[in-house]
Amino acid sequence: MRLEPRSLAPLLKLAATQAKQRDFSGAARSLRQARQAAPDNERIARDLVAAHLASAKFDDALGVAKALQARKPDARSATR
Repeated sequence: MRLEPRSLAPLLKLAATQAKQRDFSGAARSLRQARQAAPDNERIARDLVAAHLASAKFDDALGVAKALQARKPDARSATR
């Protein structure tokens, strides 16, 4: 999928649809694309953590959570 660099809404909608269909790997892929365009977006990072947890990719979830914590130490919780 080729999108404009700031086109987050379609990627986030796609990720939500994929998660609803229990395609957590697909959701994670879409969220990683969105994260490239907006690396400081906490919502994207949290949703990516949730997608990784839902697909039992615990190391990936932990890596994203730690990266969020390092970038935004004041963020409440990576899974909220």
